[in-house]
Amino acid sequence: MTNVVDYLDSHAQQFPDQIAIYEPYKSWFENDLKYHSLTYKQLQQRTYESAFALEAAGIESAMFTVVMIPPSINFFTITFALFRIGAIPIFIDPGIGLRRMRAVLQPVQPAALIGVAKATLAQKLFKWASNSVRITIRSAGKSSKSMGGIERSYAKYSQRGPYLNYSSSTDHHPFQLSNESVTALLFTSGSTGPCKGVEYSQKHFLRQIQLLKELYQIEPGEPDLCTFPLFALFAPALGMTTIIPKTDFTRPGFVDPVQIITPIQKFAVTNLFGSPALLDRIGKYTQRKHLQLSSLKRVISAGAPAENRILSQLQPSLPEHTQIYTPYGATEALPIASIGSKVILHETLQWTDVGAGVCVGKPAPVTDVKIIKITDQGIDFWNDQLLAEDREIGEITVCGDQVTSSYFKLLHENEKSKILMPNGQTIRHRMGDLGYFDELGRIWFCGRKSERVITASGTLFTTPCEGVFNAYPGVLQSALIGIPLENGTIPVICIRANSEFENSRARAVLIEELKLHGNKFPHTKEIVHFVLFEKFPTDKRHNSKIDRKLLSRWALPKIRSALEQSMRQLNSISYPPVFSTKISITQSIAPLSRTNLPNE
Repeated sequence: MTNVVDYLDSHAQQFPDQIAIYEPYKSWFENDLKYHSLTYKQLQQRTYESAFALEAAGIESAMFTVVMIPPSINFFTITFALFRIGAIPIFIDPGIGLRRMRAVLQPVQPAALIGVAKATLAQKLFKWASNSVRITIRSAGKSSKSMGGIERSYAKYSQRGPYLNYSSSTDHHPFQLSNESVTALLFTSGSTGPCKGVEYSQKHFLRQIQLLKELYQIEPGEPDLCTFPLFALFAPALGMTTIIPKTDFTRPGFVDPVQIITPIQKFAVTNLFGSPALLDRIGKYTQRKHLQLSSLKRVISAGAPAENRILSQLQPSLPEHTQIYTPYGATEALPIASIGSKVILHETLQWTDVGAGVCVGKPAPVTDVKIIKITDQGIDFWNDQLLAEDREIGEITVCGDQVTSSYFKLLHENEKSKILMPNGQTIRHRMGDLGYFDELGRIWFCGRKSERVITASGTLFTTPCEGVFNAYPGVLQSALIGIPLENGTIPVICIRANSEFENSRARAVLIEELKLHGNKFPHTKEIVHFVLFEKFPTDKRHNSKIDRKLLSRWALPKIRSALEQSMRQLNSISYPPVFSTKISITQSIAPLSRTNLPNE
């Protein structure tokens, strides 16, 4: 395989009559949703048509082309058509906001933009890359229209003259791409830093497809309900049948569970992919309604670590042997590791509750994960002196064919995140995440490096601290933040509690109990300040990652005066001992033997 489209063509030849995509629509005369569908042979034919139409409009190989189409038959058709002609699609999550889009696109200088009517209008109004975009193509409003989802008025005339005439049986063979050439730009969400364009090559896409198939035993023909558009692109490559739900893909944390559960039941879906926020909504609903999702063979959660509470409430609605898998990775490298809910709920949960972090499983096959000592400085070249000590919390780094090598035109970000290996060719990516290996070779995630809290008495890591308080009865979610004052940074735990703590007396009692609970553990003894919130700000893509910078701004006016008063009282008191970055789980709970571990 030299092009992702090769997978589509192969499936069209092997399973021509298998349905590739179901897309919902609402009939004017009936309340129930109806579905357009395409077989693999029809989808292949649509990509031929779209490829010819795009070429007629002036789009060529290696041309940067922004794609702004929601999940639909048109989205799949046009994306695979761009791969087919060798153009470079640019995918940007609309959750970053209309005005930020201009700043993101300006360095890329795309030559073309393909989008729905709202996107093409916004491009003109907000002048996204107005000095570089010379071809604008409007995607058809209805996927049932011809020409591969491109409106005739936009595709008929272009710089190259009239629309090309071609026979409906004409094949458009995939453009032959090198393994290393840039095939697509995928932008990070910007939830933990600036939005960055990640350069993907065919090597990265092809390895991801292989790993997903291997890790989760995915079979051709399986019905897949994918609620994250970019992950949905893997379904046709894996030979699955993609069902597109009728939902707002930009707000997974606010989804109507019925919009997800109905197609699961209608199509006997076996594979569900969603963010923890979406799974939280589904789990609460199935628990309340006593529903069973008996067709599901696997659930895959990504975007942020899935809280144990979410896994616990959704697992009972799944068949006995079905697990919720939480692959670890990022836009720059995915998947890096994976673990199932049965291992989490039967074993690692008890360690998370005492501050060990969150176990994300063993590294994926042929994936080289190393933990290095924590530093905020760039690292040009690899050497073994960078390695952290055994069981010491450090930064997670990774090498592998699924690991991208560069950000687009971001030299400073490359210097911060990439390390050149001794062979002079391989790049090791710094994940920006902190963690360590346990004695079984599994990775334990301890939070983002940029979100650690450095105090006068040592360094506190978000996930180990939050695990202690998340385990306390009545706490829904916690978040460690640092509040800078004149005399130093003070650690604060922000708390979301359940409804029984609505009155001020109950909240005051909860805070005192949390102080006593935190005092039982060496790494949370120092934390004596707590603030309660009804909700936490989260990232716009997955609605799951806590926006700690914004949360700190919310917390500051609530506690500044109390903190300053506390600091005056603490001036004459010595600090507690420095917390070591080495994890010692055995001090709190004896590790299970290898023979007692559930199957991963």
